[in-house]
Amino acid sequence: MGKDIQLLDNGVEEYQQTLKYNKKIMSLKSYGIILCFDAYVPKAKDMIDNRFRINLLHDSSEPYYAFGITVLQLTFKFATQKYISLRENNVTFKRGGDSYMEIRTEGSKEYSHMGGPEMRSNPIGQTGVHINVVIYAEEFFYNISINGGDFIHYHHRFPPWAVNHVMIDGDIKDVKFEEDSSQCQKIINNSIKFELPPNMLEVKPLTDMETIVITGKISKFPINVTFLNGAIERHNRIGQVVLDFALSQNDIYIESKSKGSKAKYTTKLLPHHLELKEGEAIQLNFYGKMESISFEIETKEDTYANLFISLMPYAATHYVMVDGLEKIKEYDLIDLQRN
Repeated sequence: MGKDIQLLDNGVEEYQQTLKYNKKIMSLKSYGIILCFDAYVPKAKDMIDNRFRINLLHDSSEPYYAFGITVLQLTFKFATQKYISLRENNVTFKRGGDSYMEIRTEGSKEYSHMGGPEMRSNPIGQTGVHINVVIYAEEFFYNISINGGDFIHYHHRFPPWAVNHVMIDGDIKDVKFEEDSSQCQKIINNSIKFELPPNMLEVKPLTDMETIVITGKISKFPINVTFLNGAIERHNRIGQVVLDFALSQNDIYIESKSKGSKAKYTTKLLPHHLELKEGEAIQLNFYGKMESISFEIETKEDTYANLFISLMPYAATHYVMVDGLEKIKEYDLIDLQRN
């Protein structure tokens, strides 16, 4: 280059982005600790958006209104604080905005809005601190605890078991979920543990090489066997029914149903020749390949076999639920056997 040309170092300021922390919830819960984590809230001068969010989500890894459900969203907003020079030797302290916490639930486009947000004072109160957050679920409310403080209560809009993904984002650092937090482990060990009812079994992940075997004594008709995806009970908005099998004394009614406003369903009604009576032992075997689900009914006197084409693959089943049978002492009510 010529001697009269100089390169200028203007310096390009890098745009800072806030962080995102994601966690997939593998086992659904109706009660107990839904989420526990430790984190660091940076000092106000190091914040970018002056807020962070905790998102408990269903069928989405982001709180996006076009799909999925934001079961619970907590937004912690921090007021900016800074000194401002008015004139020489005259400095004032200015607080910008408000510090608050917002709690909300939102459905996707398929669902009606689940009520407006609730505004509370920000329980964290200051920046540049370490925090521990625990979200408990009870029958009607979430109980939210920050650093062991008093519970913040929020009424369920969707059942807690709908939560299958967590995303934390914004001005928050060093998030450690329960598996990496000794403090969370201590809290969990001293808390009520969620247990499925005895008539349910978690089978996720299920493969085409596995058979679901149900053995019991008939207590009432119909005998219902339900294969659920993304749910631990039937719900008109959440989860899908891979297979709903209803065995009566005369026939078998089978249904598969997807969710949402554009839900699809398929059904089948099959007569059978079995002589079924209350108090008698029965065994039901289910196995599948892709959407084809075969079943066998075995009694002391007879057998019956058939198949059903579901809307979803057999392997999409997460939970199996049984009604109408009592457990026989020497057998599991629901068992998973590899072929």
